Amino acid sequence: MGYIDTTITIEQDLLEKAEKLARTLKVPRSQLFRNAIQEYLLRKGGHQLLDDINQAYKKSPTAAERAHLSRMKTKLRRRVVDKW
Repeated sequence: MGYIDTTITIEQDLLEKAEKLARTLKVPRSQLFRNAIQEYLLRKGGHQLLDDINQAYKKSPTAAERAHLSRMKTKLRRRVVDKW
């Protein structure tokens, strides 16, 4: 994986905080920025997954899905009762 130099524009106080954190963590500032971007992208990906799940649950289950859920609940109850 190669690296590319880039220029960003940020507020001075944000840059100072980032530099202080990089020193505290003993990592180069560029590594701090890479880590921050990776974390941001992971969170955004997680939000997209959550949105997709929420979309799926907005729909009412079909008759076949309700029947399947009912069978699953019955099976689970039997397992729980057997263990107690």
